[in-house]
Amino acid sequence: DGSAAIRPEPAATLTGHRRAVWTAAFAPLDRVAASGSADMLVKVWSMADWACLRTFEGHVSSVLKVRFLRGGALLASSGSDGLVKVWSIKGQECVATLDAHEDKVWAIDAYEPPSRGATGGGEGGGEGGGEGGGGDPRGLGELVSGSADSVIVRWRDTSSASGAQASAEAEQSLQEEQALANALASGAVASAFRAALALRRPRALLTVLQGLPSTDAADASLRDCVRAAADDDLAFCLECSRDWSTRAAQALTGHRLLHAVLRAVPARKLAAVPRARSLVEALLPYAVRHYERLDRLLVGTHFLGYTLSSMRLLRPDAASAATAVGSSATAMPPRAAETVRVADPAAAPLGGGVVDALTLLATALGEAADEAAEGEGGGE
Repeated sequence: DGSAAIRPEPAATLTGHRRAVWTAAFAPLDRVAASGSADMLVKVWSMADWACLRTFEGHVSSVLKVRFLRGGALLASSGSDGLVKVWSIKGQECVATLDAHEDKVWAIDAYEPPSRGATGGGEGGGEGGGEGGGGDPRGLGELVSGSADSVIVRWRDTSSASGAQASAEAEQSLQEEQALANALASGAVASAFRAALALRRPRALLTVLQGLPSTDAADASLRDCVRAAADDDLAFCLECSRDWSTRAAQALTGHRLLHAVLRAVPARKLAAVPRARSLVEALLPYAVRHYERLDRLLVGTHFLGYTLSSMRLLRPDAASAATAVGSSATAMPPRAAETVRVADPAAAPLGGGVVDALTLLATALGEAADEAAEGEGGGE
């Protein structure tokens, strides 16, 4: 009848904060409450057994205000550090940090459309942070915050738009990856090159270039692809060439791409490429180093050619021909001749490279000298 006095009595005492508690709030649906303290902590409490369910750490100063969002699935807090933080109760993590104030944030409130409201919850919802209402559980609706800097900031949730954009980008990336795989399988160099550039995948571009045959037609096709590339794509090509030049196994591929860029793109257009100067300056010392390495390799091949030509004189048929024209050459022992015959590139290809050829040659000559010495000792 309105005449009875209201006499509230304490139902429980919740302890856990180490300093003054500045704010507290009930969840709209679940039997839980939240509190914020000068100890920089936000705590979530069960109203059934008075236990602390969650403790959130992230503020670097006192927590001044807490407010439940999305029917209790999320919790917003503001503090003396000028930040507004949004916490996922179920995930036990900070899902957003809003920074627009220059002083203490004393007040926060939220507007949530009716379609976002949660239905049901109970104690189980308090434990897990009910996900009712549909939509993105990280969605905030609209949030306002007021600060000691005399500014009120209105925050709008853009998670749905961001999610849609991320999904569209992921779908396009999958389509480009499929186009790259199809182009590689069919041998369509131009399509594979464009797909690798679009994906910004150095490994895919390296695969495309390594699959090109070493022909003038293939080089012309590569130059056509480079000529049609945009400035950002050219910058990516130069970056790949720079990175590949640091590794000897990929240096030739990198310089093949660099050669195509320098031949197909005018200097005026290259000058407009982003970071072109720094990329060229980084490429120059590696180009000089690889040129010197190839020059030494070329000299070595001349020596190898001379060595292999000299090895043919050690064959028995070559020795017989030399004797027929008045040569003083003597036939080699059978065992040594057989070894040299294996080492001869005309008898067996040099699959092991230069080192194997020189090793076989040294072995054959050593055995020939030993058997010749044994023969002289027996004659005496």
